Amino acid sequence: MPVSLLQAPPTLTASPVLTCTDTTVACDPPSATLPADLSGTLHIDTHRLVFFSDAHSRGFAIPYQSIVIHALSREDHAHLYCQLDGPFPASAEANGDERESDAEEEEEEEEFAELRFYPKDEDMLDRLFAAMSECAAMNPDEDADVLSDDEHNDDTVDDPAVRPLDDFNPDDFITSEAQLDRLTPAGRLIFERLESAIQSSLPDRQTTPDGSASDLENSNPA
Repeated sequence: MPVSLLQAPPTLTASPVLTCTDTTVACDPPSATLPADLSGTLHIDTHRLVFFSDAHSRGFAIPYQSIVIHALSREDHAHLYCQLDGPFPASAEANGDERESDAEEEEEEEEFAELRFYPKDEDMLDRLFAAMSECAAMNPDEDADVLSDDEHNDDTVDDPAVRPLDDFNPDDFITSEAQLDRLTPAGRLIFERLESAIQSSLPDRQTTPDGSASDLENSNPA
């Protein structure tokens, strides 16, 4: 979901979650589409973050799914920080092949953009952050969830150590000495090691007069 550049006042939902006037935005790396220290109004809308400057007739709208990180920063001048999942658009509409090519090159070089919002009323920062967190939670990145599920499923299928219960065959287990003859030399060696490990973990045993076995540690001295 890319960033949308605006050249006219945005259409918002009936009741935006929060609106903050007298807000300055800074983009890093700088963008030709945004004048330095552009001042306008920041809207925390239900499905996107919207900024627009009436004085310059410029602005942008960003779906919450395109915002990787948002946070409050108290360093220098307090501000609301946002990191996008890609570069900021180089132009609202490319004029000619040359400008379009330049825009594509810039987008390839810059992996992501950072936006900083500086409200004139710094007391608004906590409210802006809370409202944005709430809206972001209501608009999860479905593509990321699908990718995560696919990666989990791929790991499960590709891992030879993980087998569905239906794949197990009772014939895979050794239940009699006759089946030992079918083992390869390597398989027999593994079997002997496992058997030795199991025996060493059992308590010492002795044979009673009637031929049954009992634990030495539990037997009473005569």
